[in-house]
Amino acid sequence: MSIKRIKKIIEELDEGKQVGTLYHFTNADKFIHILKDNSLKSSRRQPDNGYGGYGYISFTRDKNFNKIPRGSISGTAIVFIVDGDKLSNRFKIEPFNYYNYASKSNPERVEAEERVIGKGIYAVEGMEIPNFLNYVTDIIVYKDKFLQEMRIGGMLRSERRDLRDELGLNIENGELDAPNIQIANQFYEAFMKYLNDNHIRYEVIE
Repeated sequence: MSIKRIKKIIEELDEGKQVGTLYHFTNADKFIHILKDNSLKSSRRQPDNGYGGYGYISFTRDKNFNKIPRGSISGTAIVFIVDGDKLSNRFKIEPFNYYNYASKSNPERVEAEERVIGKGIYAVEGMEIPNFLNYVTDIIVYKDKFLQEMRIGGMLRSERRDLRDELGLNIENGELDAPNIQIANQFYEAFMKYLNDNHIRYEVIE
């Protein structure tokens, strides 16, 4: 066996490591697009900021990730629970932490983040995991987070409008700019109907 072939086998064994369960949190609008496309995509390549910003998709090993406020991180009302071992057989997964430290005063800095790293064209045009639902073992909807994100953060205005259209709701744009609890509940009920109509298995946590 050639040295080149041996190196290739070692690389494949290294990438197919035991990762365990991973979690990908998102908001309702992005969730529907992931379902429709059966694909999880990153944004296009960003300039190198010293943190390896080249074609990656973020996951976390922390199932309670959305219980701690995390500044700029938003959209945690819904989580895909993913078989990390199965995912690692197809994609390169690496641990990552912006801060590399934690303290009692900054517990949110413990990210427990895992990144699926793009290669080749993926590193240039953005990362994609096709047939993403093949790796998903469960879906959880956090009702309180859903209602909160509809009202005071976690979704862009454009995302709220897109979600309204996807769910077929008759709500004026002006009402979406500062939705009240009644509108948030309309979205939630329509979203639940969407999941049931499409035979999506899920769990709700109040």
